Amino acid sequence: MTRTCSILLCLVVCVVLISAARSQRTRSGARVRQCSCSEQSQCVKDVEKMGERCMDQCWFHAKKITPRPQELRQCIRNKQDLIDDFINCFQRNFKSCVQSRRGPMIPKQSITGITRAAEKKIRSMTQSILASGFGGNMDRLIDTAEAFGECAKRCIEAKTAGGVCLKKYK
Repeated sequence: MTRTCSILLCLVVCVVLISAARSQRTRSGARVRQCSCSEQSQCVKDVEKMGERCMDQCWFHAKKITPRPQELRQCIRNKQDLIDDFINCFQRNFKSCVQSRRGPMIPKQSITGITRAAEKKIRSMTQSILASGFGGNMDRLIDTAEAFGECAKRCIEAKTAGGVCLKKYK
């Protein structure tokens, strides 16, 4: 994947997550303290570690699209700097945290709702691409990506059964 395609993919993911977050504020009016940037940074590191373990655990799905899944895995690992740059850029520019541990109270978000809304948006975008004819014969790739994503999501949900990492900060 070229750097331009990778950046575009990251932007699409950003837009999906932001629109999902906006649509999934809890209806109860509950509010929580906005996390400090140091808390958020530690949370991101925790989730990255979980994600890496879950990616390894679910990688067997790649055998459906390539006879050399480990080479594909290494190719993705070689893009880690790009992924890190994207996460850092997102954290710097999204203003999702504050400098102080005494942040303002903000509307509580439903992480489960955000995940569901993001999945729905991704499926909708995928169907639009396929319906336009642009996707060509990508059914196997899409099915594999969907199976991998579902496996990774279940893995991360199991590892965060007590709540997402930001819940540990009061």
